[in-house]
Amino acid sequence: MRVAVVLSLLIPLITAQAHIQDSLEKCNPPRVIFCGHQRHELNKFDCERWDHLYCTKTLGRRPPKDGCITTTALAWDRSQDWRILISATAILTLPCLAMDEFSLTLICRSEKCNDTLVDEGIRECSAKYSRGLVQYVERPNG
Repeated sequence: MRVAVVLSLLIPLITAQAHIQDSLEKCNPPRVIFCGHQRHELNKFDCERWDHLYCTKTLGRRPPKDGCITTTALAWDRSQDWRILISATAILTLPCLAMDEFSLTLICRSEKCNDTLVDEGIRECSAKYSRGLVQYVERPNG
């Protein structure tokens, strides 16, 4: 009877130790991702809590010069910086985290995420979530 009680108390401890050891091995060598020009590295504490490193960049649609002219999906303001996103679960919507008529948030999990990936990300997101590469803007009344 005592053996069963001791074993039932030890099994969760052994499982927890195995999880901690597994988490530490994930960060050896340290996990690093470059978001734009910024280098991000998961420390040991972060590795115990998070499993996935991503970079995100939010683009805003540039206003058209004339409200009656169509604007291509490549006409996005790219001035925002890349940011780090750390997640406990995998994000499967690559390369699009969110998209609507006015903004697009790209997500990247490459070791180096920079603006060279933006055009391809815009094309993929446009094909997935919109009417293709041409977006029509609202015409002013009158």
